[in-house]
Amino acid sequence: MNRTIGVFALVLAVLAVTLNPGQWAVLVSITLMIVAHELGHYLTAVRLDYPVERFSIGFGTPRLVLGRSWGTEFQITPWLFGGYVSIDPTHPTFLALPMRKRAMILAGGPAMNFALALVMLFGVALGKGASLGAALAWALKVLLSMTGMFFVALASLFTEVHSVFGIIHAGGEMLGLGLGAFFVIMASISVSLGALNLLPVPLLDGGHLLYLGLERLIGKPVSLPLQASIGRIFFALLIGLMAVGIYNDIFNPIKLS
Repeated sequence: MNRTIGVFALVLAVLAVTLNPGQWAVLVSITLMIVAHELGHYLTAVRLDYPVERFSIGFGTPRLVLGRSWGTEFQITPWLFGGYVSIDPTHPTFLALPMRKRAMILAGGPAMNFALALVMLFGVALGKGASLGAALAWALKVLLSMTGMFFVALASLFTEVHSVFGIIHAGGEMLGLGLGAFFVIMASISVSLGALNLLPVPLLDGGHLLYLGLERLIGKPVSLPLQASIGRIFFALLIGLMAVGIYNDIFNPIKLS
């Protein structure tokens, strides 16, 4: 326990001296988006009576156990650039669920990211004095526009992609645009996170949904060895994409003005 608290204190101390307020705001916002994504999976699973052993904010070790409820252990680690719930789409207990329930659990994470973006946009509109109806209409319109822009931007993926470090680095400039603009940008990132996870790419929620669709077509699940082989290929591609993001962070940083 003392070692765990020590690592947390060290990480927080390093962040405190290296991040400005805007970068802190972006770090906290992205962490909340990730938590919301995993919460979407978790709440859907619990609602469908599927057991979830662990809900983690962050990856790796050391880990600090926050408590246990509904049969789930909740934990946090110092490495906040991610998170997970212990739901394995290839586990026999998951595969035993009806296809409809599996699809709902897989889609729960991206759905929560869209819902979070909608709430942020709705709040921005209310802050500008819009009525409830007008605020909701504007938020929905912008949400749909952001979703469309994400898929259009896929065409320029290798020139526009940035890592989470590059996004956090631009945080000071983002916050300097004003709170309203900041939350619109955060809503756009939340939409991108949700839409990205819906892409029919192995390792992502959309990839597992694709396997469900194929299962519906061929009448049986896609073999696990084949899924594992495809997963390894796309994992290597994902590492490459992360490298491109870091390259762009250095040589083509985010510019908001």
